[in-house]
Amino acid sequence: MNIITNESYRYGYLSLWIVFISYYGDVFDKLKELPTFLLTFLGGVGGSIAYWSAYKLGALTIAHDSETFFLIFVFVLWGIFFPLSMWIFYEDKYWDFILD
Repeated sequence: MNIITNESYRYGYLSLWIVFISYYGDVFDKLKELPTFLLTFLGGVGGSIAYWSAYKLGALTIAHDSETFFLIFVFVLWGIFFPLSMWIFYEDKYWDFILD
């Protein structure tokens, strides 16, 4: 498929995930009461905007003919990931399993 070139993604950007997870509870406490379809939409739009911004700023290189496919792919994946991660994060059994 060769949508993203390997040389374009710098490993320093992986540290952003650590920051993202560290503030997850603080930032998303207000969003946990929203319906799932709205969380899906917010995740899809937010993820697409984040990756598109990275592309425009030169942090990510996407093959020119794959831009639309890439954005749809990111929208779908973040639309699934965001509500699922909210559900896992706020599920009490999750923390008991990790901490025990």
